[in-house]
Amino acid sequence: MAWFPTYLSARARRGFWVAAAAAAVALGLLAWSGHPTAMFDARCESQDSAAAAAVAELVADRSQAVEQRLGDIVFRLRRARTYCRLGLVGLAHLDYQALLDGRYAGYRLSSAKSGAAAP
Repeated sequence: MAWFPTYLSARARRGFWVAAAAAAVALGLLAWSGHPTAMFDARCESQDSAAAAAVAELVADRSQAVEQRLGDIVFRLRRARTYCRLGLVGLAHLDYQALLDGRYAGYRLSSAKSGAAAP
């Protein structure tokens, strides 16, 4: 800490750092408390329910192909839900479709509501 004045005692320096940390925490709490809680967009409800059921089916599937993709599957569901909380329904729809169109299991899931042909 060459930039900090060396003529201050160790006790004074410690006090400065404690005060600086307390101020940073107080400012962080003040800034965070002003943000409203994000609401889940109602337009995502039906797709989220179908995707959650599809993910449950995939988790129950013990095939190695599905197990290798579980990280991406959970990531897509979490990202879709985040997009819905932010009101980005179009982006959420892309992730929900990826979960429902059968690309992870290699077959169309029973919970998919789309009429498109399976890959």
